[in-house]
Amino acid sequence: MKDAIGGGMLFNLVIIFVVAIVVLFISSLSYTKAYKVKNRIIEIIEKHEDYDDATKEEINSSLSRAGYSVAISTNCSEDNLNNTSYKYCVYKKIPKDSSTYYYEVVTYVHFAFPIIDEILDIPVRGETKILGNL
Repeated sequence: MKDAIGGGMLFNLVIIFVVAIVVLFISSLSYTKAYKVKNRIIEIIEKHEDYDDATKEEINSSLSRAGYSVAISTNCSEDNLNNTSYKYCVYKKIPKDSSTYYYEVVTYVHFAFPIIDEILDIPVRGETKILGNL
């Protein structure tokens, strides 16, 4: 009788361990995707040296090829420059006592489950190099 209880308990521990490993693997893949998207957006902004309509168009086509999620709502503040349907934020930053500017890009690691819906959005931040004078 003692062996039956011990075997069942061991089986439960193995199941919990496997589920934890799968969750870690899926979250790692999601973070990698958001990180690559952030880097791609920064590359495009630096190539155009501004965030204008041509830049938005190239970013949107790149995100559609990458399969990045379309936003239902975003966590962006009011000074966000992105007005597209993709879930990323772009902010123009001007350092104090400076006539230069750069852009901050925020993408999100998005976790959604069919029954529970959205659970968590983890921001991934990055900055462009200093692009020029105002």
